Amino acid sequence: MSEPSPIRILIADDHAVVRAGLRSFLNRQPNLVVVGEVGTSAEMLDGVRQLKPDVVIADLRMPGGGVLETIRTLSVEIPEVRVIVFTGYDDVADAVSAFRVGAAGYVLKQAPESDLLAAIGRVRSGRRYVDDPLAARMMQEILDLPPLDQGTPTELLSDREAAVLALMARGYTGPEIAAELGVRVGTVESYRHRIRKKLGLRSRAEVTEFARRSTFKLPER
Repeated sequence: MSEPSPIRILIADDHAVVRAGLRSFLNRQPNLVVVGEVGTSAEMLDGVRQLKPDVVIADLRMPGGGVLETIRTLSVEIPEVRVIVFTGYDDVADAVSAFRVGAAGYVLKQAPESDLLAAIGRVRSGRRYVDDPLAARMMQEILDLPPLDQGTPTELLSDREAAVLALMARGYTGPEIAAELGVRVGTVESYRHRIRKKLGLRSRAEVTEFARRSTFKLPER
C-alpha cells in the first residue's frame, strides 16, 4: 500500500522569523510539507492559486489588511483549501469574524505546537478547529447574551439547544454539529425540532436564517 501524500501547506505571515520557525517545525513532521511562504494577503491569494496547498496557515493582520476578505474569496473560489488563522489575538469577535468568512480553524500563536498539528489534521478532514480556551469563551459569551430586541424567548432554550443554534450561526452542517458536540446526527435533528417549536419557527430554513441573522451577535465592546 502506498503512503498517503503529505499535506501541502502555505504559510502567510508578515514576520520572517515566524515563517522560518513554522517552516522548520512543520517540515519536520512526516505527513506535512511547506510548499511556500507569503507576507501579505494579496500574496496569499496568488500563492494559493499558484501552489495549490491543502491548508493555509495565515496571520490575521498583515500589511495592507484584507486577510478576512482573502479568506472569503478563497472559500468561494477554492473551497477545498482550508484556512487556519494563526494569530496572537485571542479576541472572540476576531474568531467569529474569521469563521463567518470561511476560516476552518483558529489557533493562537501562544498555544502549544501540538494544537497547531491538531488543527491541521482536523481541518484537513473537513472539520473546524478552535483552541479550547477561546472556544469556551466564545460559548460563554453566546450564552451570556441579553434577550433579543425581537422579544424571542431564547432563554427557553437548554444549554445544548443553545449550543446547536450557536453552531448553526457559524455555518456548521448537521453532521459537523454532531461531531462537535459528540452526539448523533439524529440527536441534532431532535434539537433543531425543539428549537423550532420553542422559537415559533416553521422550518429548518427559518431556524438557520434566524441563527445567522440575529440570534448570536456578540455584544458591543
